[in-house]
Amino acid sequence: MFEPKTHSSFTLCLFALSLLVMSGVGFSLLIDSWTKQDVLEQKVSVQRQKIMDLEQVVYSLKAEQVSADYLAQIEQDKLNHLITQKYALLANLKNLRSTERDAAAELESVEKEFSTYQGKTRKLIWSRAVDYRLKSLTIDYDQTYKGVRISEISEHGVNIVHDNGTSFIHSNSMPVFLQKKFQLILASYDKGTAAP
Repeated sequence: MFEPKTHSSFTLCLFALSLLVMSGVGFSLLIDSWTKQDVLEQKVSVQRQKIMDLEQVVYSLKAEQVSADYLAQIEQDKLNHLITQKYALLANLKNLRSTERDAAAELESVEKEFSTYQGKTRKLIWSRAVDYRLKSLTIDYDQTYKGVRISEISEHGVNIVHDNGTSFIHSNSMPVFLQKKFQLILASYDKGTAAP
């Protein structure tokens, strides 16, 4: 029999700690990806400004009627320099996109692992809650049941046996302390049916 006074909150604390660690890792990877992308965009902006500056230099040289050969050599040198910078920026962009894909894949893996752990934890808590007894149970629309025993818990709600027979109670209708105790709130939020 599952006694409410002997039940430790260790499982819930462990679950909350796991959730914090996993979300911290995912958030850290996401922030790192955004930071790298911002740095690359700043470099591209600087290079664009340099290109505009170089174009102004070329036009001013033409205006001063510098010899055609000298101007052609300067333009060729600048063009070669810009081509080199362009390929370096493209390589950086490719590396950034690869890092971003790796971070997204790792985050997806962590989310799957968390979902699996969460499901197993809920099923364990729900299986241990069978035969949990209450003298009375009042649900959210002020209906009270006497001599209550939980016979089954699922993500949709709780089946109970009481003095007047059996009933099914939706997760959201259960008292908040039981929603938290048996992780019914999480089950409802996963299905998008819980009230905020």
